[in-house]
Amino acid sequence: MEQGTGSSMGATYDSEKGLLVLDRAVELTTRHGGGTVQVHAQHAEFERESQLCRLRAATAGYQGGEATAATRRFSSARTDRRPGWMR
Repeated sequence: MEQGTGSSMGATYDSEKGLLVLDRAVELTTRHGGGTVQVHAQHAEFERESQLCRLRAATAGYQGGEATAATRRFSSARTDRRPGWMR
């Protein structure tokens, strides 16, 4: 999610662990496959070293569709997948 922006209600960052926790009401916007993806989640955690993002109760809206998941994780290094990238 190199080219993303977002917001949440409450956030903490542990620089030693490289862990960013977005507590609630998470809203993220990123680019994927030439289009914009809007992600909404109850909670999110980003790991700097592994470049993983864990999402809880997430919805991703993109041109032509929407994906939902109770709990999902994705790697920012692997966002080149088709619309099912949030697995």
